[in-house]
Amino acid sequence: AGVANVFAQATWTNEWADVLIGDEPAAAYNDIAYPFTVDNRGATTGRYRIQFTSATAFQCYLEDVGGIGSGNITTDFAPTNPLTGQPYFEIDADGWGSGWASGNVLRFNINGASYPLWFARCTLPGPIDEPSDAVRVELRGDAD
Repeated sequence: AGVANVFAQATWTNEWADVLIGDEPAAAYNDIAYPFTVDNRGATTGRYRIQFTSATAFQCYLEDVGGIGSGNITTDFAPTNPLTGQPYFEIDADGWGSGWASGNVLRFNINGASYPLWFARCTLPGPIDEPSDAVRVELRGDAD
């Protein structure tokens, strides 16, 4: 799993773009000195936004899920993925700095180790030929 495309914008425009829309805020998160921590067990692929509700408090959203947690810049933030019981990611409080204002947004993408799957069971109409059936699925993966 990994984090990409970290940027901040002054206001949220209701558009999940992968580039800055409008102006940058006065503040910035220092993701070079304090990179986000992601783990294959909890990270979910998607676009995330942290939207400030005050100079120190914020709400976190995942594009396809909605709100996933709230936090503040004085403590580390690690919202729990309810499907795995592990954090989606962790943000170090030391990376925030000062100058954040209500309405500011920190946007980033996460590329999770899991890939979305879809299973469909298809049966032909007619009499039952086999009284029972089963399937086994083994998911395997690799990362460079």
